[in-house]
Amino acid sequence: MGIVAFLLAAAVVAAPAPARAVAPAAVPAAIPAPASAPAAPAPTAATTPSVVVVQAPPATPDHSAIGAAAIALVSALSAVLLTAWLESRREAKRTAAAAAQEQARWTHSDAQDAARRAHEDHQDALRRDHEVAQEAARLATESRVRVHEIRLTAYVEFNAAVSDLFALAAVWLNNGGAPGTVSDAIDPVLGNFINTFQRASLLATPPVAAALHAVHNIVAQLIVSIPVATVTTVMAGRTAAVVALDQAMRQELGVA
Repeated sequence: MGIVAFLLAAAVVAAPAPARAVAPAAVPAAIPAPASAPAAPAPTAATTPSVVVVQAPPATPDHSAIGAAAIALVSALSAVLLTAWLESRREAKRTAAAAAQEQARWTHSDAQDAARRAHEDHQDALRRDHEVAQEAARLATESRVRVHEIRLTAYVEFNAAVSDLFALAAVWLNNGGAPGTVSDAIDPVLGNFINTFQRASLLATPPVAAALHAVHNIVAQLIVSIPVATVTTVMAGRTAAVVALDQAMRQELGVA
């Protein structure tokens, strides 16, 4: 609007000013008649009329047409300026929309990348957890197998020591309680019996441990000086104790 007001002011200033009336010029004296003509009487102030020459005023310009032209020019310039301003606004909007679309595209792409990375991280975590679980299961299985093998070996060694000890006690009884005492007869294998008993006790489950202590109690009665009749009674109970121990070991080891 400031530009429009400036153009209107310039048009008004450029318009020409109206012409002013000019006073009539002095009329020259009458030209004398030629010599051949009869002399006319000299004019007097009362008989000589005064002649006034009036100059025509200059043409007055059409101020309304100039103003209309100026207004038309200003309107055309205003329309051009307004069109340019509107076009610049539309271009700015198009640029902003394109920038927003580009930003949205990058944002969507970043979101997709983040989701893909999160999915990959989740899959990696699941794979690592699965691998850890598999390794733990493998180690647990290996541990159970090792414990089973160690326990089996300990039970077999204890059963062998028990068999050797009761075999020597039976030989002593068949010899009529000679030579010496039953403790002297089983002394060569007594140390091995004690060692294998301790090892089997550390590995045994409660049912097997109870059967182990039952056999141990029988052996404990044989290592003191007792009469032959008492040894016979004690040895009679060994069979039931050994059978119970064997069944408990088989059940624990899963052996039919």
